[in-house]
Amino acid sequence: MREDCGVEPGDEVPVWYDPLLSKLCIWAPSRDEAIDRMARALDEYELLGVRTNIPLLRFVMRNSAFRSGRYSTHFLDEEFSAGALDGGSAGLQRAAAAVCALLEDRNHPSIPATRGDSTGPSRGGWKKRRDESYR
Repeated sequence: MREDCGVEPGDEVPVWYDPLLSKLCIWAPSRDEAIDRMARALDEYELLGVRTNIPLLRFVMRNSAFRSGRYSTHFLDEEFSAGALDGGSAGLQRAAAAVCALLEDRNHPSIPATRGDSTGPSRGGWKKRRDESYR
């Protein structure tokens, strides 16, 4: 796995940001292995604070037409529906956890907030995780 990224922890992402903040590149000896590796990488990849197309890419990696190579330029029109995205409940759980953490911080102002380290949010309000264990 290779991640090409144009931002680093602590960078601010302005409202007019280029939508290609980061991309995952996967290589494997076969198409099936590459798709499996990409599916796993997408399942474990997190970019917080901005909307991503990761749920759509997860859908594509699991789609039987895509996996078999039997698709066309009409792929999304033919295969996709908004209800097909699998990221909804996991995203809601993360959002709920974040809200709980913020409320807890407000209830305990004497506990210093961590910023910019590997466990807390960056100065820009988002955080990415990189794991290169897919080789």
